[in-house]
Amino acid sequence: MVKIMKSNTKSKIIILITLVSLFTLSPKITKNLSSSGSINNSRNNGYIINLDKENLKISALSGPIFIDNNWSAAKAAGICTGEGTYSNPYVLEDLVIEGNHSGSGIQISNSTVYFKIENCIIYNFSNGILLYYANNGTLNENNFSNNTFGIHINHSDNNTVIGNIADGNSNSGIFLDNSSKHLISGNIADGNSKRGIFLDNSSNHLISGNIISRNVEIGIHIQDSTNNSIYENFFIDNGLENAWDDELSNHWDNGMIGNYWSDYSGIDANDDGIGDTPYDIPGVEGVQDNFPIWDDGPDLQIPGYNLLFFLGILSVVVIILSKKLKKSKF
Repeated sequence: MVKIMKSNTKSKIIILITLVSLFTLSPKITKNLSSSGSINNSRNNGYIINLDKENLKISALSGPIFIDNNWSAAKAAGICTGEGTYSNPYVLEDLVIEGNHSGSGIQISNSTVYFKIENCIIYNFSNGILLYYANNGTLNENNFSNNTFGIHINHSDNNTVIGNIADGNSNSGIFLDNSSKHLISGNIADGNSKRGIFLDNSSNHLISGNIISRNVEIGIHIQDSTNNSIYENFFIDNGLENAWDDELSNHWDNGMIGNYWSDYSGIDANDDGIGDTPYDIPGVEGVQDNFPIWDDGPDLQIPGYNLLFFLGILSVVVIILSKKLKKSKF
C-alpha cells in the first residue's frame, strides 16, 4: 500500500511538471486585435501562450457590462443566456471588452443566482472583472490582461475561478478581498506588477493547480486570512518572494504533496518526488510547505512546436500514467 501511494504521488508530480514544462515552452500574452478580428496575445519574453479567434471562438466586441441583481433584464437584452439555476446558469461568453484604464470590464453585484462567465478577453480596466457581493459564480477560461486587478472578488462567497489567465496587470492577477469558500484552480497568474494572487481578510479557499510565475513582488500574498489550503501549485521566479503568509492557520500541503518552488534548495534522496526538508514560507515564523515538490530533471528545450503539439504530448503522458496506476492497484 505504501509503495502504491508513493507511486501515485510521483506520477501526479510527473504530470504537473510536464504541464509546467509545456507552459514554459508555449508562445505568450498582450493584446493585438487585428482588423480581421483575429486575436493574438503575445509578450516580449518568458512564458508564451497564443490565443486567437479560432481557438477562443470570440463572437462579439462589447462595452463594459454591469449586472446588479438584474439578470432577467440582462437576458432580455441579449447579454446572457440561461435561467440562473445550478443546472442552467446564466452565461456570459465569447466577448472581447476593452477599457480606458478605469471601471470594470464586467461587474456582477448583489447576485445569488448561478452564473458563468467564460471565454472572454478583458483588458485595460481598473478591474478586469469585479464580483461584489456576488455568490455562486464560475469564471472559466477567460483572459484578464493589462488591468489594475485582473480578477477582483470582494465580499463574495462560493465562486469558482478555473482555467483563467491573469497576466500583466499593474497590481495583482487575482485579488480575493473579504471573501470565502472559493476554488481557485488551473489558472495562470504571470508577470503582474505586484502579486500573482492576493488574499486579504479572506478564508476557507482551496488554491490548487495554478501556475504563479514572474510576478514582480510576490507570487501569492496571504494577509489576515485563515484556513486556506494551497497545494499542487507551481511558484516560478517571482521577484521578491514566491509566497508570503502572515498567519499560522493556512495549509501549504495536503499531508502528502505541497507545491513546486523554483527557489527550493533541498534534496530528494529517496527519489519519491517530494523534497526531504520543508520549504519555509516568509511572513510569520513557522509557516512551511512540508512536502515541497522536487524536480531535478533538465529543462526541456524543443524549438519550433506549438501549444497544441505540446498538449497532445501531455494527453499521451496522462493516459500512459493512468494505465500504469490502474495496473499497480491490482
